[in-house]
Amino acid sequence: MSKLHPYRGPIFLIGFMASGKSTVARALAEQLPDYQVIDTDQAIEELEGCSIADLFVQKGERYFRDCETHFLKSIEPTARQIISCGGGMILRAENRRIMGELGPVIWLTATPETILDRTEENNERPLLRGKRSVEAIQMMLDERRPQYEAVALHKVPTDGLTPQMIAKQIRGML
Repeated sequence: MSKLHPYRGPIFLIGFMASGKSTVARALAEQLPDYQVIDTDQAIEELEGCSIADLFVQKGERYFRDCETHFLKSIEPTARQIISCGGGMILRAENRRIMGELGPVIWLTATPETILDRTEENNERPLLRGKRSVEAIQMMLDERRPQYEAVALHKVPTDGLTPQMIAKQIRGML
């Protein structure tokens, strides 16, 4: 059995939608069995009783972003959790501050082509409605890049790698 990593606290995976956060979180949890995976979008859906897409329609993006901030404030500093963050969680400075104070923040990246390919069959992404092109995705990535860079301890490209390979890289960083 391999030696466990020395870090004990929440680990945040950030990145644009479809960069692999949820899948990599599960793969990382297999390598860190004392850690629980938390997907912030799923947690918010459970708390609110509706999908993120419906939440955007019914209460708006600002309300959803408030839910993200509230969720982050509820995390215990010693929680052994791998937290797969919604793609826009980094948009608020307060959220970036909270994540940076609680634990390492790992930025998963993917090219616009990869993101388009990974979201091709998924119509549940409210921010991609009417923007299903490499150019539109690149524009959104460019807009968010400064926020990702401001909080990320490490940056990990996910294109062409298996979730297990990415998880192994992250484990080595901890």
